[in-house]
Amino acid sequence: MVISGLAPVSTIEKAIKEAKKTGIYAVIDMLNVDKPLAVLKALTVKPDVVELHRAIDYEGKAEHAWGDIPAMKKLSERLLVAVAGGIRVDTVKEASSQAPISLSWDAPLPRQKDVRSMTEQFIEEMKQPEIDQYRIMTDF
Repeated sequence: MVISGLAPVSTIEKAIKEAKKTGIYAVIDMLNVDKPLAVLKALTVKPDVVELHRAIDYEGKAEHAWGDIPAMKKLSERLLVAVAGGIRVDTVKEASSQAPISLSWDAPLPRQKDVRSMTEQFIEEMKQPEIDQYRIMTDF
């Protein structure tokens, strides 16, 4: 279940509790949330996944909240962190080192003339030793 990080804290908490009751993952999408860490700290029950998501038209206006990832992970030992939006070939190593569990690349790709070449460069930059064997299936 994906919940907007812009929702009221009480709504987020109710959604997380319902997800846990039914045995599904609760994901908070932090699209357009200024202070994702503050939202997580305000919750009495933590989600399974937090997605630090930046809109395609937001690229270049501010840094990702990657610096907050260690503090987020301290809030819950099983918290998975994903980063999405604005991940480019030149930032993929930094992004994957901060959130190695899940990574999404969407912003620059549609603007490329040679999508295949750019995708191959992106994949090449992601090559690193596999450190996390925990997987979740998101396509049901």
